[in-house]
Parts: sequence; C-alpha cells; structure tokens
Amino acid sequence: MRPGISNEMLACAGVHHVSATEAEALCGAAKAGLWLPYRNADGGAIRDGDKEYGRLRLDEPEEKKKYHQAFGTQVHAYLPPGVADAQSTGGDLFIIEGEFKSLALTEAGFPAVGISGFFGFGSKGGEELVPELAAVIERRKPARIFFCGDSDTALNYQFSVAAVRLAKQVHPVSVFLPRISLDAQGKGADDCREVLGPSFGPWWQHRINDAVRVKPDREVATLVLELFDREQEALSNLSGDERMKAENRAVKLAAAMDRHPLLQERILTFLERKLRVRRRAMTKAIQGMASRSRNTIEPQRLDACYDPGRKCYWIPNDRGEMIEITETALARQLASRGFYNDPKEGVDLLSKEINRIQCTQDVQYAGPLAGHVVGLQEMCGQRILVTRPPHLVQPVPGDCPTLERLLLDLFDDPDHPEFDQVPFVLGWLKTSYESMLNHQPRPGQALAIAGPRDCGKSLFQALITEMLGGRAAKPYRYMSGATEFNGDLFGAEHLMIEDEVAFTDIRARRHFGARIKDFTVNEVQSCHGKNRSALSLKPFWRTTITLNDEPENLLILPPFDDSLEDKIILLKAKKAKLPEDIGTAAGREKYWNQLMAELPMFLHMLVNYKIPAALHSGRFGVKHFHHPGLLAALNDMSPEARLMGLIDAALEEKDHAGQWVGTATDLERMLNDSAVAFEARRLLDWNNATGTYLGRLAKKLPNRVRGQRSNASRTWTIYPAHWNLDDEPAPVTEEVLV
Repeated sequence: MRPGISNEMLACAGVHHVSATEAEALCGAAKAGLWLPYRNADGGAIRDGDKEYGRLRLDEPEEKKKYHQAFGTQVHAYLPPGVADAQSTGGDLFIIEGEFKSLALTEAGFPAVGISGFFGFGSKGGEELVPELAAVIERRKPARIFFCGDSDTALNYQFSVAAVRLAKQVHPVSVFLPRISLDAQGKGADDCREVLGPSFGPWWQHRINDAVRVKPDREVATLVLELFDREQEALSNLSGDERMKAENRAVKLAAAMDRHPLLQERILTFLERKLRVRRRAMTKAIQGMASRSRNTIEPQRLDACYDPGRKCYWIPNDRGEMIEITETALARQLASRGFYNDPKEGVDLLSKEINRIQCTQDVQYAGPLAGHVVGLQEMCGQRILVTRPPHLVQPVPGDCPTLERLLLDLFDDPDHPEFDQVPFVLGWLKTSYESMLNHQPRPGQALAIAGPRDCGKSLFQALITEMLGGRAAKPYRYMSGATEFNGDLFGAEHLMIEDEVAFTDIRARRHFGARIKDFTVNEVQSCHGKNRSALSLKPFWRTTITLNDEPENLLILPPFDDSLEDKIILLKAKKAKLPEDIGTAAGREKYWNQLMAELPMFLHMLVNYKIPAALHSGRFGVKHFHHPGLLAALNDMSPEARLMGLIDAALEEKDHAGQWVGTATDLERMLNDSAVAFEARRLLDWNNATGTYLGRLAKKLPNRVRGQRSNASRTWTIYPAHWNLDDEPAPVTEEVLV
C-alpha cells in the first residue's frame, strides 16, 4: 500500500513486493522491497543489458538511499499504465521525480512520467531526453509540460538548474513549475493526494494555474530567487523542526548563489530580518560550505571516456560530438559538476572520479566511424567510442528538377536506350542512402564513372558525399598499395577516387582490385593508423571512382575477372548541360546552392523509388552493370589481350602453320625464344600467369583458345588469327579449366 495510489493502480502497474532473494535476481541487491517494472511506450518491458529493467524501493532504506537499480544500467523514465496511449494531442504532460508520484498523478487524471532524480529526464546529465520520455512527448505532442517537485525544491538550487535544462531540451514546448508550498498538507504530490482525497483534483488544478513558467533562456539564479520569494510567507509560518530544516536549506541555497552576490544578499536579508537568523552565523555557515556550494546534491557525473592510446579523455560538446581534452581540462569539467578534493577534510571525490573513468570508461578506439552515431559501442570484442556522427540530410517531399536534369544529362543516352544506366544509378544511391538512414549497413558495389573532361562527374561525386553524411576520404594510396596506413578512411562514409596520379602497372591494378573486393563485401575492416596498433572495426563505406574515358585513363581500373565483375558498376557519362556561368565562382556557388536546396526532395524520391525486379540483387540491392563500350576498351588493354597479341606475333615470326598445341610452360618457352621475349617476360612475371591468362582467353575468345585437361597435364590449343572468321561457326569447345 502506498499513499495516494489505489491497490488497483499498483497492480495494473505490476508493482509487487519481492523478497531479498527475488530482488537479488532482479537487480543484484539482496534487499526486500517493492519492485517497480519499467515499460516502454508500446507497453513492452525495457531491457537494459541482459535483464528486464526496473527499480527496487527498499523496505529498509540505507541512510539516504531509498531506491536501487542494477549496477551498470542506464537512466530510464517510468511510464505509468496508459500514459503513452494518447487519444488526442495538445494537452498537458507532467514530469515528476519518483515512480509512485507519477502513478498518483496519472490515476488522478494528470498524465505523468516518473524520473529518478532532478536530471532523470536526460540520459546525459539532462542534456538528451531519455528514449521513453521522448517517445511519450512524440505521441502526445503536449502543448505544455509541467516539471513537478516536492515542497522543499524551492530551497534547492539544482532543481532550478534542471528546470532550465529541461526547458531547453523540449523547446518550443512551454515548461511550467507547479509549486507545492512549504506549509502544504504534504511534501509530495502522492502525500497531498492521500490527505486531500477527492478534493485533490481541484487543489492540483490551482497549482497548475499558478505555475511558474520557465523559458529556455531563463537565468538559473533569477529562477531560484523567484521560487524562494514565493515561499517566504510559508517559510515564516513554519515552526519547530520543520522551521529549523527549512532555515538550513535556505542557508545552503544562499551559499550556492555565491556567484550572484546581489541575489544572495536578498535571501540572507530575508532570513536575518524575517526569521531572525543571525548574520554572523549564516556567514560562518556559508564559509564552511564554500568548497561544496556548487554541489548541493550529489555530484553530476560527466559522460567521459579514457583513451589509453593517446592518454587523453573524451567528453561531449554542445553539438552532439565528443572532443578530446587533457586530464587538467577534465578536472576543471568535473569540478564544475561538484567533484572536489579537500585534503583538510579528507575528501578526494575528484581523484576518485578520474580513477573511475580511467578504469571503467577506457576504450580501444576513439574517433569518428563511418555510418555510426556518437557513443560507446561494443565492436569486434572491444569497446570503442564514436566521437562524431555523419550529418545525414533528411528526405522531404517536393520537386527536384535541377538534380534530376543533372542525373539524366550524365547517364541517360537516348541514342542507345539498350544501355539504360539511370536505374542502376538510382538503385545504387537508394540502397546506400537507406542503409545510412535506417542504420542497417549492407554491402554495395564500387561505382566507377568514366566520361569526358569537365562533364560533371566530379560534381555528381560531391553530391554523393552530401547524400551519405557529408564526409569523404581519399583511399587510393592505400588501395593501390602505396601505403599500409588507412586510419584516416574510417571517419568517412564516402571513399572517393578522382583525378588521382594512378598506377597502371598490373601489380598496382591487382592490388586495387583486391581492395575493392574487400571494401565492397567485407563487414569487418582492419584499421591501422600511424603509430597505432591495428584493430578491427565495422565501417559503412561506399567507394566511387571518376576518371576520364581515354584508354590510358581506364587503366587505373583493375582487370575484371570473375571474382570482381559483380563488385563494380561501370558507367559511361556524357557531358551535362551546366549553367553558362559555371566557370565563375559566383556561378558555381549559385548552382551548388540550388542542388543542395533540392537534395532533401531528391532523397525523398530515392526512398520511394522501386528498384525494377529484373535489376534487384539480394546481396547489393541492385545488380551490377558494365557499359559495353568501356568494357570492350578495358578488355583490349587487359593482360590476357596483350598475351594474345604476343602469341600472334611469335607464331607469325616462326611461320607456324596450323594450330599450336602445348602446355603453358611450352608457350612460355616459345615466347622467350622469339622477338617478343622482353615483353613476354615483363607480362608473365608471376607464377602461373600464363595459365591464368590462357584461362581467361578461353572464356573470352573460344574461337582462338581452348583448354583440355588430362590426368597428367593441361594442354592448350591456340588457333591462328586468320582462322577466326566471322562467318565460321566456333569450334566445339571442351570444358575449360580457368
């Protein structure tokens, strides 16, 4: 039985008494008490860690501790039955300290959310609404929010701090403080309801009508003084122990106002003149509280993490990111939240808090991580801290003619409708953006775009960066094998290759191809920064490549073998119709601003775009596409095509008649004994290169190359070039082993 709450309401909320054994299983405390299970806005149990979350109201409080929750659990808001089931919007919502008080108010017809302390509405010291409260606000869309405190909160500096912080978090919804007077019939809302019975409703409505409004820009000290002034008469009416307790709280309140001496003097003057408290005694008491005046309740913890690799700390800033600071700066931050050392009194709260952060909040990696939001995460068996999020543009309904025109100009080719590239572009963009929007990473092909100079392909690449969160990195040096360090890539979702000084030798191209396969399909990547140990992380990456469509520029791309062909989309771009003044700085800025203004509408179109069934891929979202013209040019410059040319030259030199038959080793001997020996040795400079290239030729040119396998060896048959006539049927080929 609880004051101000019916047994039916308690039963409906699932509140029940548990033994010490039951309590230990629920929250780790072997203490009997009332168990309060927490529910989310949909009525399901809140899980925190591996257990259902709740709090235990101890039968026998331990000094000032009345409630217990499992160690290591987060802050949650308490939702009484039905408080999230809003039938209409625009009414009032109450936020009150304590689960039982929220049950009492809700049962009386005033929907209330319970919080576990003044700052319990936030998961980061009151700086971010807890999910349960945010969900209720989203559902009810209240016109007003009432932040309720007990009668003694008028004499508590931290209550005003919390009220202003809440007003900032829920703005533009207005916040009000309904006040229970110091000489009221009870201390809290539940006590008052127990005493007042049926008349509680009208009485509480009067508190609502007379509530103090808190604007987001309100100065905390002036709010403190306003609440104190409203209680002066009630404070004068107190007597006995209640009077003494109130006077002590008022002196502590004055001590907390040390940075506002004029406002502090008004409190002290009232205590001296109206309550006859001696000024000397108050001054002495305030001096004794000086080292603790900033913390009239328990110190407020800071969401700090320790990075042992850099020997630094990370704390949140006011923009939703984490910033790196030294231990000296951390000590200042903690001191502002009430942690201090006082050797004379044997107090070392500050040192203990720093030690706690070092031992319990240490991380293996701290930095931005592509595709991930800010906060601590467990990843690949290690704890990491993501310090900066992507800034994803949200979709908005509307038209985007400029952006659509650019897309069609680049990739739509009316002269060759059979090469319709636009659906592949839209499918790739849709899959990539929705993966980011829904926080559900999936693999995606590398997008390669070849076109004439100044056609707009780099502009399109810049738009992809904005679609994927606004962060880009240059991966080519790592992907081509020029460096083994890749730590800078993990902070960007878009890995962008454009106008690179490319390596065209076959080793660099093969290395590039291996990295493309790795980046497109593997979830876990090895992060290796300079002077740091490598570790495994799970970034979200999309790789794009832009290059000019001259044959020599295409050689940056790796050979398209069987393992790589489905991991690259190869598009041919044509020159877009850009504004005439695009060559000026003002013209470029104007055009870019127009594209950015239309980007939310374009993203809305992407979200609603349906990938054609024939192009759908279960792995990548959309199938790969290779423009036939570009693919033919690449094939002409491929190592196997070069080998075919060397073979033809050698056979012609030796006046070879008819088909050539032999093993890969035999072919190497023949080439090394010809005028093309130097070129052949450079081309076939790795083990089994000849056999690999012959296998590819057998697939691409079955009229020219065939392979036969026996138990002892693999034999290749090569037909002279003049035998390959278009009007002749291809010879019947046997099984080719690549």
